Amino acid sequence: MSLSPLLHTIADGEFHSGEELARLLGVSRTAVWKQLQKIQLATGLQLESVKGRGYRLRQTLELLDRERIVAGAGP
Repeated sequence: MSLSPLLHTIADGEFHSGEELARLLGVSRTAVWKQLQKIQLATGLQLESVKGRGYRLRQTLELLDRERIVAGAGP
Protein backbone atom coordinates (compact mmCIF):
# COMPACT_ATOMS: atom_id res chain seq x y z
CA MET A 1 0.00 0.00 0.00
CA SER A 2 1.29 3.42 -0.96
CA LEU A 3 1.54 5.94 1.88
CA SER A 4 0.16 8.71 -0.33
CA PRO A 5 -3.62 8.01 -0.07
CA LEU A 6 -3.38 7.70 3.71
CA LEU A 7 -1.30 10.86 4.03
CA HIS A 8 -3.72 12.79 1.81
CA THR A 9 -6.64 11.64 3.99
CA ILE A 10 -5.11 12.62 7.33
CA ALA A 11 -3.55 15.87 6.03
CA ASP A 12 -6.67 17.80 7.08
CA GLY A 13 -5.75 17.53 10.77
CA GLU A 14 -9.15 16.03 11.63
CA PHE A 15 -9.65 12.73 13.47
CA HIS A 16 -10.19 9.68 11.28
CA SER A 17 -11.05 6.33 12.84
CA GLY A 18 -8.95 3.30 12.05
CA GLU A 19 -12.10 1.63 10.77
CA GLU A 20 -12.86 4.54 8.42
CA LEU A 21 -9.29 4.60 7.10
CA ALA A 22 -9.23 0.83 6.65
CA ARG A 23 -12.50 0.88 4.73
CA LEU A 24 -11.38 3.80 2.56
CA LEU A 25 -8.08 2.14 1.70
CA GLY A 26 -9.34 -1.45 1.50
CA VAL A 27 -6.96 -2.79 4.16
CA SER A 28 -7.14 -3.92 7.78
CA ARG A 29 -7.00 -1.55 10.76
CA THR A 30 -3.67 -3.15 11.65
CA ALA A 31 -2.32 -2.27 8.19
CA VAL A 32 -3.50 1.32 8.71
CA TRP A 33 -1.69 1.52 12.05
CA LYS A 34 1.51 0.14 10.50
CA GLN A 35 1.33 2.64 7.64
CA LEU A 36 0.74 5.51 10.06
CA GLN A 37 3.88 4.45 11.93
CA LYS A 38 5.81 4.46 8.63
CA ILE A 39 4.53 7.95 7.83
CA GLN A 40 5.62 9.19 11.22
CA LEU A 41 9.09 7.66 10.90
CA ALA A 42 9.62 8.74 7.29
CA THR A 43 8.39 12.31 7.65
CA GLY A 44 8.81 13.25 11.30
CA LEU A 45 5.15 14.33 11.36
CA GLN A 46 3.51 14.04 14.77
CA LEU A 47 0.46 11.78 14.88
CA GLU A 48 -2.08 11.76 17.66
CA SER A 49 -4.16 8.72 18.54
CA VAL A 50 -7.23 9.05 20.77
CA LYS A 51 -9.23 5.99 21.72
CA GLY A 52 -12.77 6.25 20.37
CA ARG A 53 -11.89 9.13 18.01
CA GLY A 54 -9.09 7.85 15.81
CA TYR A 55 -5.89 9.25 14.38
CA ARG A 56 -4.91 12.70 13.22
CA LEU A 57 -1.89 14.82 12.47
CA ARG A 58 -1.20 17.31 15.23
CA GLN A 59 -0.96 19.99 12.57
CA THR A 60 -2.64 20.39 9.20
CA LEU A 61 -0.50 19.63 6.19
CA GLU A 62 -0.77 21.24 2.80
CA LEU A 63 0.52 18.76 0.26
CA LEU A 64 1.82 19.72 -3.16
CA ASP A 65 -0.76 19.21 -5.89
CA ARG A 66 0.46 19.07 -9.47
CA GLU A 67 -2.77 20.48 -10.97
CA ARG A 68 -2.82 23.43 -8.57
CA ILE A 69 0.84 24.18 -9.25
CA VAL A 70 0.38 24.07 -13.04
CA ALA A 71 -2.77 26.18 -12.84
CA GLY A 72 -1.03 28.76 -10.71
CA ALA A 73 2.04 28.94 -12.96
CA GLY A 74 0.06 30.45 -15.82
CA PRO A 75 0.89 30.17 -19.55
